[in-house]
Amino acid sequence: MKKITLFLLIVISLLKLSYSQINLGLTTGFGKNTEIKVSFPNASTLRSEISSSYNMGIFVSYPIVKKITLKTELNFIKKSYILNFNDTIHYSSGSKFVEKFYIDNFYLENPIYLKLIPIKWIGLNFGITNNIYLYNTSYNGFDKKINIKRNDIIRTYSFGLISGISINPNKKLDISLNFRTDLRPHYHYRDADMVINGYNYGFLLSISYQLFSF
Repeated sequence: MKKITLFLLIVISLLKLSYSQINLGLTTGFGKNTEIKVSFPNASTLRSEISSSYNMGIFVSYPIVKKITLKTELNFIKKSYILNFNDTIHYSSGSKFVEKFYIDNFYLENPIYLKLIPIKWIGLNFGITNNIYLYNTSYNGFDKKINIKRNDIIRTYSFGLISGISINPNKKLDISLNFRTDLRPHYHYRDADMVINGYNYGFLLSISYQLFSF
């Protein structure tokens, strides 16, 4: 939380040094997310299934020059994925037991990015994301149990990249499709035989609406 607060204070302080206007508003989005796990020493890569993702929050934007805008957000975001566990025991019918786990990780997210506007009404987004882990829920598709907890093997802080495209039908409305990916693993597990790192990645379609400027 301290890191996110520091990022916002620095950005807002820098913006206040200029005479250009600062825009504030609300943002929300929906998309798809999954996780890639990289394990060592065997270097095998395991991919999880895709699941839904959403966010809601506020944004601050500042036009540095005519075609470049600095934008930062503070969001509550859910990043999800599905894990499959295959039982090694085959039944007499030849079928194989498969159990699914639906995992939701919740974060306080702080994207900071530049919006470049090469063509009128169309922008390109490039920047970083800061993620503070809040809590985790898991749903076992077999025994129908839901667990809500702090998962100690998930890192408290992780960061990544954000890139995408945005459309501005008018001055107050922004519709963006952004790709987010972790650069630092959000999930880290170690035992005597292996190390496993997990990385979130996915697309989020979001709508931002400017409420006022000053």
